[in-house]
Amino acid sequence: MKLILNQVLSIKKSVKKQKIGLTSSPIANLEKKKANNKPYSLVTVLTGCDSDFTKADLRILNRVGIKVIDHPTQEMNCIVAPSILRTEKFLKSLSMGPDYILTPLFIFDVLGTMDSYNNKITDFESYKPHVDNYSISNSIDFSKDSKIRDLFENPTLGEENIRLLIKNARSIKGSLFKDINFTISSKIPGGFKLISSIVGSFGGVNPQVFEKKTKKIDIVDDKVNYLLCSPDEDNLIESFKKIVSGNKFRVIEWNWVIRSIFNMKLIDDKYILDEAM
Repeated sequence: MKLILNQVLSIKKSVKKQKIGLTSSPIANLEKKKANNKPYSLVTVLTGCDSDFTKADLRILNRVGIKVIDHPTQEMNCIVAPSILRTEKFLKSLSMGPDYILTPLFIFDVLGTMDSYNNKITDFESYKPHVDNYSISNSIDFSKDSKIRDLFENPTLGEENIRLLIKNARSIKGSLFKDINFTISSKIPGGFKLISSIVGSFGGVNPQVFEKKTKKIDIVDDKVNYLLCSPDEDNLIESFKKIVSGNKFRVIEWNWVIRSIFNMKLIDDKYILDEAM
């Protein structure tokens, strides 16, 4: 009798183990994973349209897999903006190598579609707006927008410039100004702190502030020393040239930085004020 009881207990334990194994099987885990999937997998910043959306909107976006963050981070893969902008947030976001630059219409359509289906994600999945239809390149008319056109080295490429920008930004990911030693005028529009943080996000190292009374700066002997200043700072430029005498240097204005960012390479243009290479 004792033997039979032990066998029954052994069978019960075996069945219990099988049940435990079943609940943690790969199939069960896969179905659980599917249940947690969301229609999108986007981490984005909003710039130039931040005030268009409420906290309630952001919560709805998060439900469908669109996470809106306040500042650019390595996890982001998207920028939402009404156009190509020169804002701090837009520029720093480019340094992260995003996969998409989308118009705010994408966000409006996502919210509108969710509202149409009473915020039910299961219904939304079948009718969700497709990311590729909202590329910012579709909303820019290069033939009419001279400000956008002037940002690019080859404006005749039109919207292809946007695709190349995204491709190259992903490729070099924050290393455009890698190891470049920037000396920055104290009178630079926007201020030293802001400008140094932008060039720093693209790999610029040890930015130094420079003013008329500056007598000494860190000079890189085997590389080009950059001075970033306004074109009307003639005395400052001459002072810088004396300090770096005998070394390679390049004096640039802010537009050179901007155009280098949007072309994702160090370019030769009219915004190089002086140089000795």
